[in-house]
Amino acid sequence: MKFPRVEVEWDDARVKGGWRGLKEYRSYGLVRCRAIGYVIRRDRKVLTLVQQIGLKREDDGEQDVSDGIIIPASCVKRIHRLVEK
Repeated sequence: MKFPRVEVEWDDARVKGGWRGLKEYRSYGLVRCRAIGYVIRRDRKVLTLVQQIGLKREDDGEQDVSDGIIIPASCVKRIHRLVEK
């Protein structure tokens, strides 16, 4: 199975630790993130990207994947399919 390779932009939560003024905390917004990976799942709820996809195993035909991220579909702002040349 061939998985599309894409660049994705999404809005993500921001984490700030330590003591800060209330005005400063209220001024924070979301963080725009970007990643490149292979889409292994895309539906109304989530977009799942992984960085690596292994070859099919000889014993059971399953493929291993690594370094994935599950992004809520409602947070995705842009998906650009990357074309191999």
